[in-house]
Order: sequence, then structure tokens, then C-alpha cells
Amino acid sequence: MTDERGGKPSASSFNRLLNCPGSWQAEQHIPAEDGGSDAVTGTLIHDAIARQDIESLADEHRAVAYECIQIRDEIVRDFGGDPQAGQYFVEVERRIWWRLKLFSGQCDYVVIDGPRALIVDYKTGHVGAPPAERNLQLAAYALLISHEYGCDEIHVAIVQPRAFPRKSVSVYRWADIQAAEEAVTKMLHNAMAESPPRNAGEWCHYCRARATCPEAQSVVKHLVSIAETGELPATTPEEMAQLLDRANIAKRIAQTIFDQAKERMIAGEDIPGYRLKPGSKRKTIIDPNAVFTRAAERGITQEQFLGAVSVSTGKLKGALREQGLKGKAIDEAMEAIIDGLTEITETQPSIEKIK
Repeated sequence: MTDERGGKPSASSFNRLLNCPGSWQAEQHIPAEDGGSDAVTGTLIHDAIARQDIESLADEHRAVAYECIQIRDEIVRDFGGDPQAGQYFVEVERRIWWRLKLFSGQCDYVVIDGPRALIVDYKTGHVGAPPAERNLQLAAYALLISHEYGCDEIHVAIVQPRAFPRKSVSVYRWADIQAAEEAVTKMLHNAMAESPPRNAGEWCHYCRARATCPEAQSVVKHLVSIAETGELPATTPEEMAQLLDRANIAKRIAQTIFDQAKERMIAGEDIPGYRLKPGSKRKTIIDPNAVFTRAAERGITQEQFLGAVSVSTGKLKGALREQGLKGKAIDEAMEAIIDGLTEITETQPSIEKIK
């Protein structure tokens, strides 16, 4: 697999390198991963948005992609433009290099308006990114775009439909861009120093070295020692927060181990005490009209049949799109169609790390 980053740091890893300077060097001799389910899904959605081929996605992924576009277009309007008018120069998914190729960044969506620019970064997973005003990845993007196009006012935005908040926006002016250069330069210096420190944390999820890193393993060993007692010790809220942080690291390391073991077993390797369990099979109806005709022949009424059918809002939006509707017009048409005909269910609350 060709490394388009050329073995150099990428802006997408800067939030991690800020917290764990040694992680970049720790990854260097570890092969690139295909990525977990969230990473694979993110790549599919990013590629489909860039190609403007969202209809090729599965229903759930298509819905996320359309939400990304909807939120992005709101941000573009706030920036002062019409997303559909083509009034700005727009760049999508182009890798830009910093001086002497020290690092690079690939922005998802960039709008250039003379000395002003807007950078949008999509996050399609369930884990929220640091807010725009203190997101080092976006700071690096602002630095790259300023250097590439001479902009001195750069709006940066995080779009994350599956996390809270769904959007986060900040503005870099010239003094902020200079401060960003100092912060990025310091971070790179720390990451490339001899034997930089490593710190385990939630950022381990994005590090290829997480399964073999001694600092990450020490977290797992600590949790194992607690588990062996059969109960948690009495903890203050602050100590419980630390345990939650460590549990998240351990969970991600465990998933990495299972993923790698699965890949090796699929390739034919025997792992003592374990086997590949066959995947479950799901039957999907591919021709609802033909099924209704056969059901009607057996006395099933249309009302009974519709009671057994669920409506995909993603596909319904796709049908409206085929009629020529776009953006906000699709949302308004959907609201008119489903108004008063939906119910909202809510799952159990889950614990989320505050960024």
C-alpha cells in the first residue's frame, strides 16, 4: 500500500501527537491498517461525497453523507455564499504540503474567496472531535491554506452528524495563523525528538502502535488487576473518570487484537483455542411489488401488507432528489410528507467523553 503521506506526519494525526508525541515514531515500523468499521465507513462516506456519488452508499451511510452536506451548506451560507451558485473556487480532497515537506494535510472541502477561506472537515464516527477553536488538525489546515493561497482570514469547521455538537466553527485571522504555526512547529519538534514521551489516552484509538505500546499495555494490566478482585474499589467521581478513560483505551486495544486475529485466521492461520464462527445470514426482499402481488393472491390486503413494511427515509429522500429537488427543498418536502405520521423512540443513554 502506497503511503501518500510519504512517511511524514499528517495534520489528521496532530491532535494525537499533541497528547502523545512519541506515537508517530512508535507507528513507523507498523504496517498501515485497513481500519476498523468506523474508519472504513468514514472512507466510504468521504469518497462518495467527494465524487458526488452518494446514492451508491448503503442507506445508513447515505443518510450520514447527506447530513454532512446539509450541515456543510449551512456553514457555507453563514460564510456568505450560496452552496449551489458556484460563486467560489472550491477544492475537494487535495493533499497540500508544508515547507520542505515537513507535514501534509488533506482538507475535505475548501472554499476560497480572495483573502478569505473556509475549511470543512467531516467526522462521520460516533466519537466527537475537539471543538474547532482548539483543534490542532484544523489549525494545521488553516496554516496550509494560508501558505498555499495567501489567505489571512480562514474559517474552519467540524461537521459531525453522529456526535455532539453536530457542527463547530472558528475563525483564524493573521495573528491566529502565526500562533498556529508556532504551535505546529513545537508539536513537530517534540514528535521528532530523540525518544519522545508516550502517554496513553483516548487518542490511542487512532494509533497503529496501540496493541504493542508499553504505556497502553500498562493501562490494560491495571484494569486486569481490578477485574481479578471481582469488584471495583470505592472511587471518587474523579477516580471513576480516570477508570473510564483507561477502560476506553483497553476496549480499543482489545478490538485491535480481535481484528488482527480475525485477519490472520481468514488468511489460513490456526490460533489455538479459537476458530472462525460463520457470519449470520440475512434475507432481504429485492422486489416488493412482486411480493405484494403474491401476498394479495393469498388474501393479504394492502393495509396488512403495508403494516409489514418499513419506509426508508433515505430512499424516500432519494426519490425526491430524482424529481429534481435539492438541499432545503428536500427537507421541506419530507416534512410535509411525514408530518404527524412518525413516532420517536429513544435508546438507553450512553456515556460520552466531554471534549
